Order: sequence, then structure tokens, then C-alpha cells
Amino acid sequence: MCNDGSSHALDGQNMLVSCMQALVDAPSMETAVPQLLQHIQAFFAAKECSMFCFSSVDQERGFSFRLVDKRVQMESFEIDESWIAQQAQLLKPGWQILLKDLESQRAVQPEAYAYYQSLGVQSICVTPVWAHDRLVALLCVLNPRRHW
Repeated sequence: MCNDGSSHALDGQNMLVSCMQALVDAPSMETAVPQLLQHIQAFFAAKECSMFCFSSVDQERGFSFRLVDKRVQMESFEIDESWIAQQAQLLKPGWQILLKDLESQRAVQPEAYAYYQSLGVQSICVTPVWAHDRLVALLCVLNPRRHW
């Protein structure tokens, strides 16, 4: 859940933070997120990047943006406010979930291990995006190979 102290991890965290300004300044998520994900995927040499956005306008719907093979797929989904509240308690501002080796979770969290393994995930970085005190998005980088 925190930086391991290496300069590569710090470079990655700094890059993610610097990208958030472009997201805030953009006229819409639909225009900002695809460019953001392409930049992040290239920086980390990642298999896949996703962003799950929780709309402040429509409290019942959210959007997911998934970048795979240089194409962005966008879908809407129903928001479970209790799930968002639970994630907000786990993910404090300034914290990330860093899982560098999925095998380390086999005995600790077997259900999560099986789920991520089925997706081909070997490592993951989840970064929460906050606006004031509200969790507004989760940025996920799957199988990063650089700056990690």
C-alpha cells in the first residue's frame, strides 16, 4: 500500500500525480481519459490500464475506460455507494495498492488470487483519485514492467 522506497516506484508515483492535472482541466472525462491511459500504459510498459470513474452528477452510474491494444473501451456501470465508501476507507489520499507478485497472495487471499490469475494479472498498481474528500476514480495499471 505504499512506496517501497525505490527510485522507480517514486518515478511512477510522480508521473501518476502529474497526470491528474490534465484530468481535472479537461472539458470531459471522455476526452481526457483515453490520452491519460495511453500515456500511463506507455510509461509503465503495462499490459493494460483502466480507470473507473464515479460521477458526481449521476450518483447511480459510473464509467470504466479500459485501454487494451491501443484501443479504449468505455462502458457504464451501476454504482454501489456502499462499495465506494468501503474503498474510500481502505484507500486513504496519497496511498496506493501495489501488488508486485500475485503469487504472494495465493495463501493470504485465495479468492482474490484466483480472480486476478484468471485475468492474467501478475502485478497491479491501483491509485485512487480524490476530489476534496470524495473518491472519484480508481486508476489501475496491470502488469507494469517499467518504473515499478
